[in-house]
Amino acid sequence: MVKFILDNFDTIFRDEKSFETFDKMILDLAVRGKLVPQIEDEEPASKLLQRIREEKERLIVEKVIKKEKPLPSITEDEKPFNIPSSWEWVRLGEIFNYGGNGSIKPEVIEDNEWVLELEDIEKDTSTILQEKFNFERKSKSNKNKFTKGDILYGKLRPYLNKVLVAPKNGVSSSEIVSIRGYLKLKSEYFLIQLKSPHFSERINKLTYGTKMPRLGTDDAIKSLLTLPPLEEQERIVKKVKKLQELSKKFKEIYNSNEKTRANLKKAILEEVEKSDTNNELLISLEKLFGNFEKVIKTKEDIKDIRNLVLSLAVRGKLVPQIEDEEPASKLLEKIKEEKERLIAEKVIKKEKPLPPITEDEKLFDIPDSWEWIRLPYIFYNFSSKAYQIQTKEYKKEGKFPIVAQGKNLIEGFCNIEDKLFKIKNPVIIFGDHTRQIKYIDFNFVIGADGTKILQPILINEKYFYYYLNSINLDSRGYGRHFKLLNEKLFPLPPLKEQERIVNRIDELMTVCDTLESKIEIGEKINQKLLASLLK
Repeated sequence: MVKFILDNFDTIFRDEKSFETFDKMILDLAVRGKLVPQIEDEEPASKLLQRIREEKERLIVEKVIKKEKPLPSITEDEKPFNIPSSWEWVRLGEIFNYGGNGSIKPEVIEDNEWVLELEDIEKDTSTILQEKFNFERKSKSNKNKFTKGDILYGKLRPYLNKVLVAPKNGVSSSEIVSIRGYLKLKSEYFLIQLKSPHFSERINKLTYGTKMPRLGTDDAIKSLLTLPPLEEQERIVKKVKKLQELSKKFKEIYNSNEKTRANLKKAILEEVEKSDTNNELLISLEKLFGNFEKVIKTKEDIKDIRNLVLSLAVRGKLVPQIEDEEPASKLLEKIKEEKERLIAEKVIKKEKPLPPITEDEKLFDIPDSWEWIRLPYIFYNFSSKAYQIQTKEYKKEGKFPIVAQGKNLIEGFCNIEDKLFKIKNPVIIFGDHTRQIKYIDFNFVIGADGTKILQPILINEKYFYYYLNSINLDSRGYGRHFKLLNEKLFPLPPLKEQERIVNRIDELMTVCDTLESKIEIGEKINQKLLASLLK
């Protein structure tokens, strides 16, 4: 198995989540009886269960524990999966004394007594993060007592999986319950059981309380466990420990590989960004895409490449400038004339003049044929009643697709009681609340509440769309984000160059789409390999 994993390492362990899945699978297979073979001449769990019941009766007779209501029988419908014939399904309360070890008042806790709180236990790992004593904590409330070998279970927010086997005697928060077997069972096996995905999922459905969900005692003692023969419990624990150690070593290999990969990716991306000529850029991009297997592994990597493409585009580095093309300064004059026309026709309102751009405001160098301009100068937001339609009119026409409504930019969804706007131009839809951006190049109807319909003025709509995707629109606490656009500057290329930039971006985004599909295929293979690995 180790050789198989090493031979297929990058396919099996694609990301941190792969290790979580691998570790959960180990626990899941352990409690299903699929991790170690059953040995025919070992005492079956039925006899072990009988001895547990006899011991429990003896403890009741001797008044060590109280007699409780009989637990309900386990029905076939309750059993979530098949287990080996030598195993038994049991309720937790049948074989364990759940929280019956008693409590202790704060005034009688010794100063050197270990006091365990939930915050001391690391989630999922069963690692004790810190060990504090009563003289440090000065307990003011009753604590639960526990002894070495007890299973300690965090019943508050059990999804955190704060479970461990007590390494020594101590007292704990009332949110940590001690679980002790009526016979000397293998605590480490039941630690595996309580942390297994199946048990955790069932328990988390039984908790009560919204902000601070807890597991109730009645639900806990009725929960189902698998009981293997005692000797098999030992073998399972050894196997799990061995596999978990292996998982740790694999993670060390993964982290080392990831560090190398991240450095290589960073170096190549920096090389791409520093390319001064179109030829250099082409060579750098070929190097980037040619190293797909070594550099590009996750969708986050693809996102970095998409962001880099947009960054290069708006800096004038993605396509060469053509000397005899009309410069952006001439385009600005035409934009000014078009704005005056739109104001005269009352399509847009006249606004206060925008302040000139200072040298300090310019974010980066742009080609000589480009111009810096304040973003609000080159677009307007559809709000004119000229575009508004009535619900009846929409129902009558019924041929314009609906692409957005409220906070959502979702095709095919709209509350037709909203204000509806009929748009026939290619425009950009901007989600004021969500910062979602869509480029729409077909006729549509939009419910405009919570969305903005942006129409660039004499600017290539798709270049404008790509630019919006390249800038940071951090909310800084704003409930709405549209106002942030007013603070942005726009690097304006000549119109023909905008078209060439858009074509180049489209090409590279198509390559990114292909790479993303390869990653998705790899993720599916990864899931299948993980699912079959330990079987």
